[in-house]
Amino acid sequence: KMLDGDWNLEDIKLDEMIGEIRNFISEGQKINAIKHYRTTMKNEFDKEVSLRDSKDRIDNLSREMTYEQGLIIKRN
Repeated sequence: KMLDGDWNLEDIKLDEMIGEIRNFISEGQKINAIKHYRTTMKNEFDKEVSLRDSKDRIDNLSREMTYEQGLIIKRN
């Protein structure tokens, strides 16, 4: 998207939020990641996200991070 010039402010905010959530997850703070996700979605994107949907999103991101880490470890 960035190379094509298709990035907009919402894409940038989402990318920043995902980075912040990844930091929470890597520090073992899934509850804070869920809270941050819900708060950011409400304040920045005016979207109410249920606790269940937020937890599912954070769990999926956590699994994705574990998979990525496994790939990195296997390459070394």
